[in-house]
Amino acid sequence: MTNLSDLFPAGAGKQVSFTASGNVTSSGKPVILNSDGTVSEVSGTSESIGSATDPFAQNADSYDYIWGLQRQVIYDTTADRIILAANAAQSPSSNVEVRLVAGQVSGSTCTFGNSIEVGTTETGTGANAPSYGCSICFDEDNGFPLVFVQSGDSSYFQYPVLVPIVVSGSSLSLGTPLVIESAACTNFSNFCTYDTTNDKVLCVYGLSGSSNVMRAAVVTVSSTSSLSVTGSAVSEPNSTAINQNWTLTYAPDADLHFFGGTLYTDKFIGTTIDLSTGTAVWKTTLVDLITSQPYAGYYSLSTYDSTAQAIIATYYIYNGGSDYNNDIVPVVLSGSGASTSMSVGTKGQTLAADAAVNYYASPVYDPDKNVTGVAYNSASGTSYVTATLTGTSPYVVSVSSPTVIESSGSSYGQYNIGVYDLDSDQICNIGSSGGPGKCVMYSPGSTNLTTTNFIGISDAAISSAASGNITMKGGIASTGLSSLTPGSDYYVQDDGTISTVSSSVKAGKALSATVLNLEYTS
Repeated sequence: MTNLSDLFPAGAGKQVSFTASGNVTSSGKPVILNSDGTVSEVSGTSESIGSATDPFAQNADSYDYIWGLQRQVIYDTTADRIILAANAAQSPSSNVEVRLVAGQVSGSTCTFGNSIEVGTTETGTGANAPSYGCSICFDEDNGFPLVFVQSGDSSYFQYPVLVPIVVSGSSLSLGTPLVIESAACTNFSNFCTYDTTNDKVLCVYGLSGSSNVMRAAVVTVSSTSSLSVTGSAVSEPNSTAINQNWTLTYAPDADLHFFGGTLYTDKFIGTTIDLSTGTAVWKTTLVDLITSQPYAGYYSLSTYDSTAQAIIATYYIYNGGSDYNNDIVPVVLSGSGASTSMSVGTKGQTLAADAAVNYYASPVYDPDKNVTGVAYNSASGTSYVTATLTGTSPYVVSVSSPTVIESSGSSYGQYNIGVYDLDSDQICNIGSSGGPGKCVMYSPGSTNLTTTNFIGISDAAISSAASGNITMKGGIASTGLSSLTPGSDYYVQDDGTISTVSSSVKAGKALSATVLNLEYTS
């Protein structure tokens, strides 16, 4: 006998045969038990965080200050560019303009080109150019973005205007604008989204003055020089006053647009807009989704989880002093027309993951990993957690531990917005408040490993749908392992490796360089 493993026959009475779902590539691999009784090799990808860039750093006119709430970002699948619409200024005391800029992702960094002003005859130029209110969406059928602003031109003063964007690489220009309605709208509550089922753009805005209510208009887009309003703009039936604390997201599986936010109350409320008839049909009543939360609904943003077919909305609540927190709320939509239904699941909170949480959360769904990255303002700058929907509809939100993605200070992590870059499989997050912006590409790690599904170590390679032996927890694994340090505890990592780095799943204790005692309590 020359090896300690000779004392411990493989499995030590703990070998069980299982059918594999997917290939188990070799012996010595950690495996999980699936809900159907099969096993799979533990696999996953590592988290990645890129270097911060300034979206306006390349601009020849030095528009290097991003201001306030008014900004949005989309991913242009045609041009493979990230398109940002934001309030920008040359200095903290300069006039604020709505400007557009395109960024290209290489590796884990997004580099931006020169920005342009949203300036046309209809929107105004120079000192009369749009300021503060801006929203952007991507027309998937025609293959270009559009930006929605409030006009500053004297002939169209404060009218809502939708402007096509022509993208050529990282260079941008403007198409022919469309005046949505000859009425003054607010300059902080313009929202637009693209309806992929009905091939329409939905514009939601607040009429200013005595009729300060929410309005919805449907726009048909034929080209960058041909836009038209379909029917007439429609007011929200409860004549609800509008403010900036709203979010608009399209749910294609339900074919409904979710409009959620707050009216400076302790409630997060919501409604829907249906475009299936060709005009905007509001839900008859506003629905109280979350109540009795101080300042609930402030800085509302939302994303769509296409796997669970649910809206995931975030907003901050304020309990006084420096006690801020972010709610993460799942909402499932159903029905049609004015009588739709909204089901609210069990919310999560970023506070559960980070005691230093501040506010300004931005949720972005990553369809490749089936998680939602939620970036938010923390004491360091910007942190993020992942939110996963579990259980049955309308779901429970499970929140991960936080990771800092940008540490320039809390002022750089404010007013976060984000978008998923399909080509690079990363999330783009942009944050700032009255200073140079910080754009960071990040990708949450993904794994099929949970705290409870690790079952043991493979004794040999197993082809998918074939059967093979697994040394179960409580047994002695002595096949396919090497370079272990006797006496050290080993843990299963998200990517399927085993190491001494602590994780939530303990594999066991090394008895020799090639033998691992799979402790029953691991």
